[in-house]
Amino acid sequence: MSDSFCPLPWLGVYAATDGRLQACSLSQASVSAVEAFPNEETFRNQVRNSDLFNRLRTEFLRGDRPSQCKTCWKAEDNGLKSFRQQWKEIFPQPVAWAFEHTAKDG
Repeated sequence: MSDSFCPLPWLGVYAATDGRLQACSLSQASVSAVEAFPNEETFRNQVRNSDLFNRLRTEFLRGDRPSQCKTCWKAEDNGLKSFRQQWKEIFPQPVAWAFEHTAKDG
């Protein structure tokens, strides 16, 4: 398992007050809920499998440090505990589960 792994792209979606959807509140990348998912049914069925989230999950499974997560990388590189590391402690089970149950495209 990669030290760079973050469970958040598997656990949920952060919805910002301006309609952006992100993997977490600190993410530097987002997708517009209104533009990409115009109705509730589409949102429920597709948001977690959008290109943005699939790419992010794939990068974590490869052991990459996704650029949109630079807030966590900066904290860790400076010897601080990041948001990512805190979530890994709270939800350690999704790490192994994610490797077993994620399709190759994320």
